Formats: sequence, structure tokens, C-alpha cells
Amino acid sequence: MSAEVLDDRALELAGTGSGWATIAECRLKASDRGLELVSVDRVWFEDYVDDPAWLEEELEVWGIRRKFRAHFYRWRGFKEEDGESAPDLNRWYVAISDLEEAGELELWF
Repeated sequence: MSAEVLDDRALELAGTGSGWATIAECRLKASDRGLELVSVDRVWFEDYVDDPAWLEEELEVWGIRRKFRAHFYRWRGFKEEDGESAPDLNRWYVAISDLEEAGELELWF
């Protein structure tokens, strides 16, 4: 059996690879210390965050134990010939991989 090599586009269509991230809804608040991660939703989902409908920001936030950098996303919405999606810039999502790398993932779940 020969090994089949998938290109990035095939991986994107499959829901993995570059441009995809596992994210969860979260809440942030400003405090005297700076930005604080207040909560992380238990519902995770994968989304293609390289889509122009997503607004990505890398922020430094305080977690449960320490300060760390993470990628956060907000829904900018989109307009197409077939319709449009309203923006929801007040709802924040955090990359689960960044929580894991910072050692915060097990503290939230």
C-alpha cells in the first residue's frame, strides 16, 4: 500500500491542517493587572480561522496561575451573493492549543 500525501488544501477541507484551530468561547475582563481570562466554555469546536470572517488577535492575558500569550478570535461576519452573516465582535474565542501550551488547559477543565 502506498502512502498518500495530502496537500494543505485537502487537509483544510478535512478540518485539519493550517488555518484550522480548536477554539472555545471565553470571557475576558480588564483589571488593574491587565486583561484577565475570566471563563472558558466547555464546548469546543474546530473552525477555519484563516477565513476573513474571523478577526484574530494575539493577546497577553492573566490566566489562573500566570500571564501568557494566546490567540483570540471574534466573528467579523461576511457578505456574499447568497447572503450575509452579522458580526458578533463582543463574543471572544480562545485557541485551545494556546491554553494547553501555557499549562492552563487542565486548570479550566
